[in-house]
Amino acid sequence: MDSLKKASIPANPAYFLTGDYSLESGLKNMEYLLSLSDLPTLVFCGNDDIAIGALRAVHSAGLRVPQNISLIGFDDSPVVSYLNPPLTTVHKPLKEMCQVGTKLLLDLIEDRPIEQSKMELSTLLMLRESINYL
Repeated sequence: MDSLKKASIPANPAYFLTGDYSLESGLKNMEYLLSLSDLPTLVFCGNDDIAIGALRAVHSAGLRVPQNISLIGFDDSPVVSYLNPPLTTVHKPLKEMCQVGTKLLLDLIEDRPIEQSKMELSTLLMLRESINYL
């Protein structure tokens, strides 16, 4: 929400929901969003499982992605490119994350000093068919 404020993009606090990163959480949270009088135009989900549950809720409500609501996941799970519509998602660099984590662990085991306490790895937006450009 802070990033939206910094970019001067209005945000409805009712749109910011938490859950347990499950399909069921995505389903229930999207059902709640769809019950609001002012529907969001885009929902960004914390992972692809949440997005899959959200997609099911949209379809069950008789609505369509992206015609009625855009949907973005996070993880780039292999299955999401086979959904209808194929899900736009954020690809995380899992291989690089594992390499960095393994190096840090080995440094700790060998009592070598840790050079950085914070590391940032680049992600990639995998554009597919679940977003509608406004």
